[in-house]
Amino acid sequence: AVWFYNILRNRRFERVAQLYLGRIMAANGRWVSSTNSDGGTSRSYRVSIVYRVRIQDGREFEGNVTHTRGDLANGGLPMPGSPIAVMVIDADNMRVL
Repeated sequence: AVWFYNILRNRRFERVAQLYLGRIMAANGRWVSSTNSDGGTSRSYRVSIVYRVRIQDGREFEGNVTHTRGDLANGGLPMPGSPIAVMVIDADNMRVL
């Protein structure tokens, strides 16, 4: 049933969301280790971004997002103030592109 909810949510973003240019407030990265069901371990580089976006009516929303980004492990994290594209429906429904 989760997959069905995700399909509906994606369709809602396609129909209703507006695209805005926000700004990165903070970014950090860290290595995370995890153990799989076979007992093996793996490491991944997780990047967390705090961002702020202002919509047409002047309201500002702040959000955060974390993704695995191994390509940024050797440096290259975005600097505060860097632009970021955000799809916004409302304060509870934002998606970073």
